[in-house]
Amino acid sequence: MTAEVLAALDIVRFRPTLEIAEELNEIPWDVARAARKLVDGGLAEYPADAQRDRLRKRPMQESKPEKPRKGGFLDWMRRLLLGETK
Repeated sequence: MTAEVLAALDIVRFRPTLEIAEELNEIPWDVARAARKLVDGGLAEYPADAQRDRLRKRPMQESKPEKPRKGGFLDWMRRLLLGETK
């Protein structure tokens, strides 16, 4: 059920759970339960106000490219012992 609800959500617009239930031909309480699971899992979000009858997909966070690791103590020691330069 959660997969179907997630597929019915929009990233921009908050959709009422009743509207999603009608679209999926499901019981509104089941859709609300699935929506709560999606919000708890971080895949969807409620609006900033206190209403919990609408939700949307959460925008995916862009992952930052991983920086190359700086050499630590062992790398410094290896370069020192082997006479390597940076």
